[in-house]
Amino acid sequence: MEINKFLLNHKRNPEDINGRLLAAWMAILFAIFFAYSQGLDGSFIFDDFPNIVDSDQLVLKNLSPAELWRAAFSGDAGPLRRPVPVLSFALNIYFSGLDPWYFKLTNIFVHLSCTIAIGILVSRFLRAWNLQQTAGSASEPGHRAWAWGGWLAASIWGLHPLNLTSVLYVVQRMTSLAALFGLLAVAGYIEARSRSAFTPNVSNTSRSGIHHYASAVVLLVLSCLSKESGLLFIPLIILCEFFLFKFKNRGSSITVFGQSLQHWAIYAVILVAVCIIIWIAPRILDTTRIPYRDFSTPDRLLTQSRVLVFYLSEFFIPQISKMSLYHDDIEISRSFWQPLTTALAISFVSIVSLSLFKLRKNYPILLFSWLWFLISHSLESSIFPLELVHEHRNYFATAGFCIAFAYFSIPFFVKAGNKIWIIAPTLIILLGSSTAIRALEWSSPLVLATMEASRHPLSMRANYQLGSELIFAADQATDKRSLLAQAKSAFEAAAASRSDSVSSYFGLLAAKFALAKEEDAHADVQDIVDSLIFRLKNNPAEAAIPAHIAALSHCQLSGPCSLQDMDALALITAPIENPSMSPSAKGEVLKMAAEYAIARANDWTLAQTMVEEALNHSDVPSTRIVYAQVLRNRGDFQGSRLQLEVAKRMDGFGRYTSAIERENLLLKQSTSEEKAQ
Repeated sequence: MEINKFLLNHKRNPEDINGRLLAAWMAILFAIFFAYSQGLDGSFIFDDFPNIVDSDQLVLKNLSPAELWRAAFSGDAGPLRRPVPVLSFALNIYFSGLDPWYFKLTNIFVHLSCTIAIGILVSRFLRAWNLQQTAGSASEPGHRAWAWGGWLAASIWGLHPLNLTSVLYVVQRMTSLAALFGLLAVAGYIEARSRSAFTPNVSNTSRSGIHHYASAVVLLVLSCLSKESGLLFIPLIILCEFFLFKFKNRGSSITVFGQSLQHWAIYAVILVAVCIIIWIAPRILDTTRIPYRDFSTPDRLLTQSRVLVFYLSEFFIPQISKMSLYHDDIEISRSFWQPLTTALAISFVSIVSLSLFKLRKNYPILLFSWLWFLISHSLESSIFPLELVHEHRNYFATAGFCIAFAYFSIPFFVKAGNKIWIIAPTLIILLGSSTAIRALEWSSPLVLATMEASRHPLSMRANYQLGSELIFAADQATDKRSLLAQAKSAFEAAAASRSDSVSSYFGLLAAKFALAKEEDAHADVQDIVDSLIFRLKNNPAEAAIPAHIAALSHCQLSGPCSLQDMDALALITAPIENPSMSPSAKGEVLKMAAEYAIARANDWTLAQTMVEEALNHSDVPSTRIVYAQVLRNRGDFQGSRLQLEVAKRMDGFGRYTSAIERENLLLKQSTSEEKAQ
């Protein structure tokens, strides 16, 4: 029996159903909160540090519009700067400081909001689907079965352990906020189109229609300003339009400038295809290694076929033992047959695509959910030179599968009646327990690092994280030597991984110095330093090198590191000779070398030479400010003032306003002292 007919033949008391539905929603939201709250005691991790912890730009002086604007656009995580989540990080710091507990709590509430958005989207989608199947003539069943379908989809999605890194990994608030605004935009669009497509005497240009469309546009903008993946909700809206409304209003095609909307959609697809052929095709054939990556574009595309299959397996058969923050141990596909699973994965994706296309007349909802998944991965799992695997990329990609599951489950929910209260706890326990167990691992940085390294022994990042956490734990423990020895072993495992990253050698250096301090002996680090200098000069450059250089410089100035200054400067400046290092990274490294020369030896002449070379590589406001500091201390007050003026002009979003004001104040003091003498 068709689902729409089934619904019309099974009506119940609306008030009874609405009460149960509200209770079910309260239960599932509480279950989600409880599961994720197990990880609230965890710490910041990985990209949280450069984007949040170490970013002085996020510190708000007050809540004035100018200060909020400055903080919002202080990020550099993407081409649009992602001002919405960045501002939320700044507000977190303003009200609760750098306590990760409050950051994670905020993320959980964002996730709960996304869960509600999924429920709204799915219920509106199922209602529109029902109306479309009956040509808009079906009356709404009293029990609102599609609302139960929305609840079911939201329950599966909200409790699924695959979504955990989008919640407890603080910086991924960028992903969850983009999803929240995007999902609401799609839901708003479906509501507006349902009114105009199936309701008599209601047009797209009615006041309510314009309101819904305008809201959808605003939400789409907010989604894109949260993360660039928000752009994908535009083709997802078009996908919903195609399957739900067929570009028609009450059976008549919608025309724009004399052409049907469907024709315009076809023209848009052709235009995109031409752009792909012109711009993307040459990149697909380019076997040159991508800067800061150990793969080429063809390698990435081949590997993504296996990655998509991995994502699918973890959604449909979730195994928390395979889920991880770090997947850098994945073997890169160098050809169709290497490894063999590449060919199998490509065949699987192709067979599923063709099969669902053939079944589109009888089971169109399956094709819809599959296309939703593929479209959602069309940015981060395609040619763009991002890292190969991250679980948070599935945050809204799996919503299509939840829609399909809810669609096929509606008859069961209608028949279940009171049995719903047996089914709901079972669903909550199965998915919620998996998420709670995984969240509990995230509550302890050392436990998380240990689990990650044990599950991914070939992951450089997992082993490096374990070594770092062991060094940190040693600072607070009585048996320091044992923990430091374990840290050294973890860094050695990182060095022996598939990656040729220099990170493990920086870790080994830190472990050696920490052990030397504990044993009150000189650290034998020369071999590590020589190897590290060689790798910094000759290995393919990495994006993390400036951060490691900054950490080494800090360790030399205030920590246990005790390299000779000449060795330290040689190590700090080694990446400058690396031809694969980007000009901006070289400029950043030279600026740090100048700052080290100032702090360690008060050598302003050497610092000026280095900062001028840094400007030749990359002219940015932060380097201009350091240059102004150098000139001020060398007595060139006019030159210092000029550099600060240049820095202010370059600082379009006001990221460095505080630093410029501080240096201007010091310059005035120095000028006054000079006149007094």
